[in-house]
Amino acid sequence: MTIVLNGAEISSSTDAAIRVKAVGEAVLVTAEGTVNSVSDTSNYGNVSGPTAAIASSANLTIGGSGTLNVTGNGNDGISSSDGLVILGGTIDVTAADDAVRGQDYVVMAAEPSRFRPRETRSKRTMRPPRAAGTSS
Repeated sequence: MTIVLNGAEISSSTDAAIRVKAVGEAVLVTAEGTVNSVSDTSNYGNVSGPTAAIASSANLTIGGSGTLNVTGNGNDGISSSDGLVILGGTIDVTAADDAVRGQDYVVMAAEPSRFRPRETRSKRTMRPPRAAGTSS
């Protein structure tokens, strides 16, 4: 399944803004030159699966050349109960808990703009990987 965001503003007062339930793999693409925003609820109640603004029960790949602003009000910003791959685009994630999370793996093939937890309820921030051979 492929979702192309082209100037999208998606929010939910009851669940994830985007929830992938029953597919083998999901791909989320930001269209070139667009700014896209997603935000979730701050109170999930009895939801099964990951709780995040972008939540996937399948492998999730995010890419494109647009901007994706993610606000995780209830828990994580972007979460997959399988693997998560970020290929490109400008991604800004603010989250109550983890900015990005993949249960099986997280692959950062491109350096994102910013991953940050919400200051008042933060646990940790996901930082882009260092290039091989560079020092701290």
